[in-house]
Amino acid sequence: MNLFTKNFAQKSQKYFFFLKKDITLILQSIFTPKLGIVYSPTGGSGFGEEKKKSDIPVDKKHAQTPIPDEKQEKNKSSSTLSFLSEQLNSYLLDLMELKSELLQEQKKNEQLLQIIQNLQEEKKGFEQQKSLLNEEIQLLKKQLQETSLSLKALEQQLHSTQIEQQADKKRLRELQEELHQKQQENIEVATRYAESEEIILNLTKKIQNTTVELSNALVHIAELESIEQQLEDKLSKQKLLLKDKEDEIKKYQFETNQFKTQVGQLQTNIATLKTYIDTQQQLLDKLVKEKEIILKENQKLSAETAKALSEKKKQEEQQQKLEQKHQEIIQQCQGLLRTIEGLKKESERFQQEYRASVQRNEELSESVKYWQYQVEKLKEQLALIEDEQNFEEKRKYEDTYTRLVTVFQTKEEPYLKLGELLIKAGFITNNQREEVLALQKNKQYCRLGTLLLEQEWIDEIVLFQALSLQKNIPLLFINEKHVNVEQAYLLEYSFCMKYLLLPLRTYNTTQILLSTTEPDNTELLQEVEKVFTLPVKSVYSCPTHIIEVIEKIFDRI
Repeated sequence: MNLFTKNFAQKSQKYFFFLKKDITLILQSIFTPKLGIVYSPTGGSGFGEEKKKSDIPVDKKHAQTPIPDEKQEKNKSSSTLSFLSEQLNSYLLDLMELKSELLQEQKKNEQLLQIIQNLQEEKKGFEQQKSLLNEEIQLLKKQLQETSLSLKALEQQLHSTQIEQQADKKRLRELQEELHQKQQENIEVATRYAESEEIILNLTKKIQNTTVELSNALVHIAELESIEQQLEDKLSKQKLLLKDKEDEIKKYQFETNQFKTQVGQLQTNIATLKTYIDTQQQLLDKLVKEKEIILKENQKLSAETAKALSEKKKQEEQQQKLEQKHQEIIQQCQGLLRTIEGLKKESERFQQEYRASVQRNEELSESVKYWQYQVEKLKEQLALIEDEQNFEEKRKYEDTYTRLVTVFQTKEEPYLKLGELLIKAGFITNNQREEVLALQKNKQYCRLGTLLLEQEWIDEIVLFQALSLQKNIPLLFINEKHVNVEQAYLLEYSFCMKYLLLPLRTYNTTQILLSTTEPDNTELLQEVEKVFTLPVKSVYSCPTHIIEVIEKIFDRI
């Protein structure tokens, strides 16, 4: 603005200076012709030229004083006035041109100011995007740290599980040893019961030989007492072991209670035997005197032998129950072995997950590098886009997008249909939607958006912005710089034009980024996956943009 005003002021000063000079010279030529000053309208550079009499060649013989003629003066004045009017007209035209130039420059400067303001706003937006990208990068770094911590925790868990497995193996071995000991003890108890039965039979047969039988009975009683002491010692040891292994005692309380009942029964049997021995001792003292009492006691002994036989049967039944319990314990051990195998499988799965997490960490590091490079690439692309895009259209699309976003964020329902979204944003009315729905009934396999575009009630960019918000799929405004030409050549021109799709440039070589008008078409994505043998990720793009880029790309090819 300052340069333009300075130039305009300099030009206007020059014009007015020349105009003043010309007017003064013309007036001098009109009112002072006797002085010999003559104005030449065709003089150089717009100034009048003065010619004195001394400069004009004069014949000395015929030299006379000049006599002014009125006609000549009138002609001179009329010519000077006409020249003056022409000069004034030219100056006025120049002034008008200067004014128009000034207005044009003012408009250009206003446009430049608007462009600068828009650029500043976009710069702020890009800085915000940059800050958001930096935040995302920091979040990714935090996620990497968290994943590393989780991996360490998983390693510790694996180590602890291995230790627990070793402890479980030791416990299983101890349990097996205890079972083996219990089986041996049961065998010993059975043998001892058999011996006691033989002793009872011998007692019944050798009642007459009381001295010998009593000695044998005393020996057997001593053996039974030693057995009782051994059983008591074993019980005390088992109690100590049970105190050390409270968790295992809870599982086997029922068995220990039964074992205690068996021991109690044995103690009762021993007590009965003691009472029997006492009675026998009394009988031996009174054998000579009371033979009849001995006969009665013999009958009692026969009854007690019958009871002993019944108790033996009960003990056999208890042994069968114990064997069943042993089988159950063996089954439990087998179940524990199965659980150990399951733990081994889980440890293998944890190792696989650990490897997968390591791969994910590597992919995340690659993605961080990719996003850093992408930020730099975006800066370059934004610099190019600033020169290419039209700012008025951009404002219009930003306004439409903000309207759609405000409606989508303030929705009350979990899912908002396309027609309702466009109505609430103010792009169409209810009547227009009803008309389109009526047309849709007549036209099969025709979508609501295509009918709205045919009626020219909305723009395709508005439609695809609404679809991207509704389906949570990003919308990209592509050009030929964004396209992967080699992949497009593999898909061929006919396929791209038929389905309106293009593969885009990405720095992730493990997947394909596809720009299309139907990113939710699974059959189409499967066909593209068959071509590239890679997973496909799709985004929205406008059909006009895709068609333009396809034509440009395949013309290059």
